[in-house]
Amino acid sequence: MKFLIALIIISFVIIGILIYYRQKLKQQIVLSKEREESVKAIIEATETERKRIAKDLHDSVGALMATSKLSIENLLMKLFSRINLKIVPKSPTVSDRVHTKNPKIISLTFP
Repeated sequence: MKFLIALIIISFVIIGILIYYRQKLKQQIVLSKEREESVKAIIEATETERKRIAKDLHDSVGALMATSKLSIENLLMKLFSRINLKIVPKSPTVSDRVHTKNPKIISLTFP
């Protein structure tokens, strides 16, 4: 009889321990999923920001470079017309080089 009571008590203790560890495991799974969702949200926010920066860079720097190139070419035309030169040299300017590098810079913002 004492053996049976001891066996029942031991069984309840073992079942209690199993239930406790099962709950602990469920909590760890929930925490793991929450961490995973947080990491995904951070990655998504980073990608969104990276795309926004690339778009801003493309829009602003590209437009500024095109405007500066046209202004420089206009100044060169005025200068050469004042000294009676009819041919404007077509050497690559700094703005041309920066303009061609702009897509490379933008592509670096994407993984």
